[in-house]
Amino acid sequence: MSKEFPGNLYKKIKTKAKTAATVGMAMMAFSGAGDFEKIRGRTGLDDIDTETKTRTASLEKDNQTFTLEEEKRAIDSCERLLRETRESKIKLGETTREERNPKSRAEKIRNEIRKHVGSEEYLNKLKKEVGGDVERAMRIQKERLGYLDSVKFNFSDRRSLRSKFHRIVPDDVDLPIPDWMFKLTGKVGVRGFYRPMEKKIFLPTDGAIRDNDETAWHEIDHASTLGSMGVTEEAEKLLDESYEETGKKDRDAYLRQTAERLVRKHAFDLEMEKLGIKKYSEEFTDEHYDKLLQAFKEGKFSDDVIDFFLTTKSGPEYYKKIFNEIAINKSGESDSAKHA
Repeated sequence: MSKEFPGNLYKKIKTKAKTAATVGMAMMAFSGAGDFEKIRGRTGLDDIDTETKTRTASLEKDNQTFTLEEEKRAIDSCERLLRETRESKIKLGETTREERNPKSRAEKIRNEIRKHVGSEEYLNKLKKEVGGDVERAMRIQKERLGYLDSVKFNFSDRRSLRSKFHRIVPDDVDLPIPDWMFKLTGKVGVRGFYRPMEKKIFLPTDGAIRDNDETAWHEIDHASTLGSMGVTEEAEKLLDESYEETGKKDRDAYLRQTAERLVRKHAFDLEMEKLGIKKYSEEFTDEHYDKLLQAFKEGKFSDDVIDFFLTTKSGPEYYKKIFNEIAINKSGESDSAKHA
């Protein structure tokens, strides 16, 4: 018997079943008509009488024979397929809702960052960062994992986020907030922010999923080092001495902050790996510097990375120190975020 799609087979079976029922009803009428033999002769129902006496009566069409047992199995198979399809649609709907849920996505991002911070690869970078002090590197790694575990998420729409952001005080975010930023957020809104003293990250429930994911990465990255408070003295010194001032006082006050330098440095690492310029585990070389310059000319980097590039002293030497000696919180799944 040739295999058919269950839907077509189901229709064929229903057609045959209707034919059998019609024939059966006709036979019942004929049996009470009196002259059944004459009717049998006129209608050619000789074979049907034999079929009705057989327990496994068959129906033939297109040279294919379906027994009643086969019909039953096929119908059961069709019904099972329809039932499984309905169940799959329900599960798919539930999965889609879960995947779009901001809380679920933020937790997934936290787990991704936590996995990296707890890795051997990350620990090795920390060892370099602290001059080979293994115990200190392990202690810092443990602290950062603790920061990630303890931070809580607060979700609201962007209008509410803007109101909450404008109520904060400088000490609450571990950095001075310039006037231009308040003015900008008053016009375009706030995508998210982090309060290290409260150990809270404020994230949006509305807006594009990609934008919200980028914001979550950015703010959770801040949380891993407790803003600037969990950054090593070595990293802080290197990030500060490598800073190239823009000439704009407010902008420099913001971008020179260790936490903002570090999170943009992290974004740089992510995007270099994504673009195939340099893997995280590789040593930064002159060749990598030349490749990133070319990528800048081609406009391949995000605004966060452009900020870091324009505020870092030129030449490969500082880049070698920054990318070879400072541990980062990386993930290959997201670009950097534009955030308040």
